[in-house]
Amino acid sequence: MLSRSPSSRALRACAALCLFPLLAGCGSSSGGSSGGSTVAAATSNTAPVSSSSGGGATSTVVAQGQLEVLTYNVAGLPQGISGSNPAVNTTQISPKLNAYELVLVQEDFFYDADLRRQARHPNQSNPQPVSSRPVNDGLNRFSLTPGPCTTA
Repeated sequence: MLSRSPSSRALRACAALCLFPLLAGCGSSSGGSSGGSTVAAATSNTAPVSSSSGGGATSTVVAQGQLEVLTYNVAGLPQGISGSNPAVNTTQISPKLNAYELVLVQEDFFYDADLRRQARHPNQSNPQPVSSRPVNDGLNRFSLTPGPCTTA
């Protein structure tokens, strides 16, 4: 088992946030709600972090470890419109998110409370309203470490 000190956890979370656009599939034009998921486990990756002292010297620290990441299209359109059964499925998905350190979800439009109900991640983003639509943006983040757009 790898040691999970706060500094290495923060470095893993930072590395994952840098990968967010690739993992989440932002801007995808697939046009459908497959309800599928993508699991990415980054093992033995290194994340160099540079720091400098007052004298201008720079040192590099390399963190190694494993980060369990899940991206999931939760197919959260309203019950009659969705091709799946979100009123039932979302409550079943919720506890399964806890197996991952970082979860990025798409289409979390109408069943957000059900998705959060059993998720135990201390840091969760809030749905972002979109002024041109009557629903939120459908993108949310659940994580064990703090990051942008999270609430404890």
